[in-house]
Amino acid sequence: MQYHNTLIFCLFIYANNTYAERLLIGATYSVDEVDALSVIEEKANKVNWEKKLKKINVDKTFNKMKTNFSRTEEDNIFTYTPYYVLENEIPDKDGNTLYPKGFKYNPLDYFYMPGRIIVIGETEADILWLKKHKKRTDRIITTGNIIRELKKDHDITAFKFTKEMPERLGIRHVPSIILQEDNHFIIEEVKVEDEKVAM
Repeated sequence: MQYHNTLIFCLFIYANNTYAERLLIGATYSVDEVDALSVIEEKANKVNWEKKLKKINVDKTFNKMKTNFSRTEEDNIFTYTPYYVLENEIPDKDGNTLYPKGFKYNPLDYFYMPGRIIVIGETEADILWLKKHKKRTDRIITTGNIIRELKKDHDITAFKFTKEMPERLGIRHVPSIILQEDNHFIIEEVKVEDEKVAM
C-alpha cells in the first residue's frame, strides 16, 4: 500500500507541477459555450433505451467473459510469488525517472492482503463446497458466469475472474484458496465431489 500510495502521490504532483508551469501568452478572451452536461442530456433523451436494452443478450455477454479452468483432480498446496513489470516509466515531481520502464517488483513486499481469496468454477459442486467452507472475510471470484445466481440464490457476492489473474494470483485449477504469507501466496487446490446443491 505504501508503494501504491507513493506512485499515486508522484503522479499527482507531476501532473499538477506540469499544469503550474503553463504560461499565458497574448490576450485571453471569454468564450460562450453550450454546457456539456446539457448536450449529453439532450442526446440521451433522444435515445430509445427500452429498444436498445432489448437487443442486449445478457447470457451471451457473460459467456464471452467466461474463463474455462480445469478442475482440481487432487488436493494440493503450493507457494506462488507474484512479480509485476512496469509497462511505463514512473517519473518524480521533477520529471526524473523514479521507477524505470521494465522495473520488476513483488507487490507483496509492500502490502498485506487481509483474508482469503477463493476461486471457484460454475459447477453445483463448487457452490455447495463454497457455502460450507467460506468465511465472512473471504473474497469470492468465479471463472464462470454465475455471479447473478450466487447473489440471487445463495446471497454470495462474487467477482468475475479476469485474464490477468492466473499470473497475478498463481491460479492453475478450481476451486482454489489463496492466502498471503509473508511476501508470497499459499495456494490450496481442493478436490470437490459432485453433489446436488440445496437451494
